[in-house]
Amino acid sequence: DDERPFYGFTHFVSVARCYEAAPGEEDPASKAEVPAKKRKKGGAARAGSSSAAASSTSSSAGLVFPRPEDEFYFNKASFRFTFPVTSSGAEKQRGGGNAEKARGQERRAVYGLTRKAFEQAVKEIEASPAFVPN
Repeated sequence: DDERPFYGFTHFVSVARCYEAAPGEEDPASKAEVPAKKRKKGGAARAGSSSAAASSTSSSAGLVFPRPEDEFYFNKASFRFTFPVTSSGAEKQRGGGNAEKARGQERRAVYGLTRKAFEQAVKEIEASPAFVPN
């Protein structure tokens, strides 16, 4: 009785590790999400920055999540944003710098879900062929 599921919470806030897609690995669908108006207006340099901003705030396009379920939650969130994370000295000594080049800059995704959105994401995860129950 003391262990009620989620203790009656109505909203959840989470922080997850993610990475920018490695250069050349960008999903073609992510380019379609940026309206053509924004691309024309600011030129090529600005189009790249607006594409990065769109991917970090409007969907998971251009982001890679080590834990696939985090991407489901991120896409269902009522608010979401990402920010870059600098590498620690210990990680650089272990060779973490090479891994970063292969998969893009490490970031943290922060997102908030309502209980309803959380439950929908769980149903999608359970129905996904990528997730096989143990």
